[in-house]
Amino acid sequence: LVSRRLLKGTAVEQAERQLQRMLVTLHRAGFVILQPTPPPHLLGIDPLDLLPKKVAESEDPLSSEESSTPDTTNDQPTPPASLTLNFGRREPTRMANANSPGVPNKSKTTKPSSSSTPELPANDYWPEQAIPQESLASLLKLKGVHPLFAWFLMSQLGIADRSEKIQAFEGLLELPGSLSNAVDVPDLEALPNGPLATERLNSRLLTLGLASVDELSGPQPDEDPRDWRERFIDGPPRILTLAHKLQRLFQYEYAGVDDLRVRPCWVAGELLAFGGDFNKYITSYQLQKQEGMIFRHVLRLVLLIDELALLTPTDCTKEAWQEELGDIAFALETACRQVDAHSTNQWLDESRQL
Repeated sequence: LVSRRLLKGTAVEQAERQLQRMLVTLHRAGFVILQPTPPPHLLGIDPLDLLPKKVAESEDPLSSEESSTPDTTNDQPTPPASLTLNFGRREPTRMANANSPGVPNKSKTTKPSSSSTPELPANDYWPEQAIPQESLASLLKLKGVHPLFAWFLMSQLGIADRSEKIQAFEGLLELPGSLSNAVDVPDLEALPNGPLATERLNSRLLTLGLASVDELSGPQPDEDPRDWRERFIDGPPRILTLAHKLQRLFQYEYAGVDDLRVRPCWVAGELLAFGGDFNKYITSYQLQKQEGMIFRHVLRLVLLIDELALLTPTDCTKEAWQEELGDIAFALETACRQVDAHSTNQWLDESRQL
């Protein structure tokens, strides 16, 4: 399909390179198995790690981390048949430019070059067959959310509290910038970090160098906020929301994926804090002119929760996950029905039938 597209010049080869990168990303995540196996540098593995132990020790190898693989122990539908790939091959062109389409972006396991490290040109690899795994069937069910990010969330949200789950979900639903001041995520004093942030994300982001202490915690309890702001020449950094923390870690682990958009907001969480009283929430924040957008946002969140309930996070049972998500969705549906039951039922019913 790709090789027969009506593209000019090198555009066909660039499209094939893009397909190659997409397949390698799915291979690294465990959704397909490529044959032949991609070379170590495309999988984020230092070639030195593949040498015999004595040889590797003599070369003082760099440490590497294994890329995360989704849990495929849950019952999943039978995956589709394997796909034979035909890149219509001319000899692959070796490109020296590191920014060429065939060279993946640097990720967490990119190592400094070494005289003892063999050079493995990315453009020498072309997969011939893609064998789908059981987890791929679940990935294909996700339509209203970035599927790879949704699967990534399943490796994180098992230990999250309810507020953190809602933050993660709402960050995937974009709202107009005109609403930003009214729907921004509250500061840490009003909405403290939950277990996902304190027990996992903060320490991991610091260890990997993906965030600074100031971005994670802001002024310390015994520090004057004015003194804290004066420490920065270009102004203090923005305190990272949970959605942004998850985004940074995802982009680190899935370095070849660059189409994820996250817009942190706090609508459903605040609505539930008002006991599900939609009118009270709208009037308290003077959102009467944007009431329709807020209403649709909450209904979109209900549909998103429906999709995510099909998966099961690690560190959490399927029953507990579905029960909590069902409680959140029911509370949000009830709040919308109090405003307009007919529109709520019609909108949800039609969307769920698609």
